Amino acid sequence: MSTIENNLEKAIKICHLKNIISVQDIKSAIWNENYTGAANELMEIFLNHAPKNTDLNILIKTIQDCWNHFSHRSLNGKNPFEMIQKQIGAIDKKTIDLNNKKYQTTLSDLKCAVTNNSNKRTKITQWNKNLYAFDYSLVHEKVMEKFYLLQDKKISTVKYFQEISRLVDTDQYFFDGIIILAQALCTTNQDKKALQLLESAINNAKNLLPKNFDLDKDQMHWAILENRPYLSLLLERAMLFETLIGEKESIPLYEEILKLNPNDNQGVRSMLATLYLRVGRPTKVIELASQYPDDSQAELAMGQILALLMLNDSKKAITIVKKNLPYLTHLIKELFLKSHKLPKNYRPGYITLGGKDEAYFYWMAQGELWYNLPHAMEFLKKFC
Repeated sequence: MSTIENNLEKAIKICHLKNIISVQDIKSAIWNENYTGAANELMEIFLNHAPKNTDLNILIKTIQDCWNHFSHRSLNGKNPFEMIQKQIGAIDKKTIDLNNKKYQTTLSDLKCAVTNNSNKRTKITQWNKNLYAFDYSLVHEKVMEKFYLLQDKKISTVKYFQEISRLVDTDQYFFDGIIILAQALCTTNQDKKALQLLESAINNAKNLLPKNFDLDKDQMHWAILENRPYLSLLLERAMLFETLIGEKESIPLYEEILKLNPNDNQGVRSMLATLYLRVGRPTKVIELASQYPDDSQAELAMGQILALLMLNDSKKAITIVKKNLPYLTHLIKELFLKSHKLPKNYRPGYITLGGKDEAYFYWMAQGELWYNLPHAMEFLKKFC
């Protein structure tokens, strides 16, 4: 047994976990780690069970040494220390076989083993006066571990969706999986079924909200990682609802997301700005822009100008254009092009601020609105 393993064994004894978990369990959990924050969660297991007189500095160093020197599947059988050694030209030692059956224990298995509440259910908890967050069950964490591991498996598309479906059946709050299944249904022209799936999941989640939850006051921020799957689920539903039911009808769904997460890490304000313009509600665009002053998102920045023109307030529109012209020039030029093409170097999922791809997508979103408003393009000619 190595020095690190000896120190770990002592830490297990000190924290009174000897009859619950073993050195091999820890090695296996580190081997199977697959998400950001796993190291901190492993540390918490020991810190939460450490007696009051424990030297926490030694305990923390012990767990850090384990993390840095035990092998990780995600690093192809190496550990963080060996990865650094590789970068500086040191010789790699023989790594563990990725399919070694000794390494079956996961971090969620450890948490189940040491917790007094292994039957804990998913719930929504209050962080402070008006801030709430999901607190997932250990079953959910186990499902997420299987989901991350599934991404590395070389299996057929059919088999992949079957596995995702099984995980959703195991945990109704596996929102990432529900989104994947809904998108798959849409690719096979089963949009209505996809919408039903999304709405059912959202209803299940809303049943967890406390009775006094007030959408006009209470929030669920994207900055809290546990909230991201739910906020993504809401956005997926809103976009599909817009396609199937209608633009006007989908607006409250987008507004709900923005109320829950006013910092808007999902770009919902841009989608709302365009929808408000399309349904003839320019004053709502002005109100929205006032909530995000000096915003750089194209659809809101240019949408505000278009809204002012719809309201015959060209004087204020000129002021805003002049103020933000360095950030708007490429968007204005795109509107005057005779043909529009997505740049060849465009990377799906990424938009370059100030780039040709941003200009192209802006034209796609609001170009028709500019062309259909009398004198709007004539107004823009002054700034080309």
